[in-house]
Formats: sequence, structure tokens, C-alpha cells
Amino acid sequence: MSGGESPAAESVQILHITDPHLFADKTAKLRGTVSWDSLGRVLGHYQASGWQAERVVATGDIIQDDSAEAYRHFAEAVSHLGMPVHCVPGNHDVRDLMKSELADAPFGYCDAVNLGAWLLIGIDSCVDGRAGGSISA
Repeated sequence: MSGGESPAAESVQILHITDPHLFADKTAKLRGTVSWDSLGRVLGHYQASGWQAERVVATGDIIQDDSAEAYRHFAEAVSHLGMPVHCVPGNHDVRDLMKSELADAPFGYCDAVNLGAWLLIGIDSCVDGRAGGSISA
């Protein structure tokens, strides 16, 4: 910490959500689990905890079935949290759909933002047709 900065200026409270694997059908299961219900339990746990995040970072595999509706379900689930939502795709995401469905505030796609002493950068490392990712030089 440099002179004059408070400890709060050095910290950022982030709610990290990853791999919800949502479907257009809210009752669909992935490996025996209804993913929509699972995301609801995660968000319910956060809300009941009393802990307050400043923003959400969603790091990939938001959807499972390549549907725009699944992205709309994600938006429905997290929009009411009342904070910015930074989204980065995973290998199950459809980047063009993700960009279009999560394009408006409070959502950001692979954006960069200064947060006090921090710089939050979303990097798309997806490689079309492959499960792995890559970042070019």
C-alpha cells in the first residue's frame, strides 16, 4: 500500500461463478444434477451469507446446449444481484451467442476494467472445435 491509500482501495470483493452448464430447459440434467437448480443454490448461499461482492466474474461453461435461451436464463439468475457481471467463455460456450445475449449492462464480455489497485481483464482463450484453450503471443 502506498501512502494515503486505505486497505479497502487494495481489495476488490468478487463473486466467482464458473461452470453452471445451463440448458434452455430449466429442468434438464447434467450428470444427474439439474444445473439451473444448482446455480440457484449457489446464488442462494451467497445471498444468505451476508458477504457482499462488488461484481460477479463468470468464467466459462455458462451453457451446455448451445442455446440463446440458456444464456437468457443465466442473465435472469444473476441480473437481480445488482452488480456488474464480467463473462469469459469456456469450451462449452458459443462465443457469438454469448456476446449477443450478454452484451448489455450489467454484462461485459472479455472486458477490462480498473478497480482501484487492480486491473481485471477477461481473456478469451477458446479454440474453436477443441476442449483446450490457447493465448497467442
